[in-house]
Amino acid sequence: MKFKFWQAVEDYLKTRKRLWVKFIAPLIITSLYALLILKFDISEGVKIDEIFNSFVNVQIGAVAILISFSIAIMTILVTSDNNNISKIKGIPSDECKPINGISLNMFQALLSNITGSERPLV
Repeated sequence: MKFKFWQAVEDYLKTRKRLWVKFIAPLIITSLYALLILKFDISEGVKIDEIFNSFVNVQIGAVAILISFSIAIMTILVTSDNNNISKIKGIPSDECKPINGISLNMFQALLSNITGSERPLV
């Protein structure tokens, strides 16, 4: 199981274009924000641990809903067999770099965006 997880992560990192925009830019913004928060105490009596605890409780439910929708979307995409699905299986994707010299089609790119896996699922 671990191998398949790391394989998906490796494929994602190898095939994405402009990956630095997705990771480096948000990291810089949040780091600057964190430095400003630490430099200037703006809490004004707000207890961060209570806010963080309630935030975590909300996020658990939100992540569960997102995962269930992702599973439903994958099921619909993989099991459907209509003209639109057949068309996107034949269109090469410009969003992803090729894996081992083989370019992904739009259907594989769509599934990889949902699942995080670049290996053909279908």
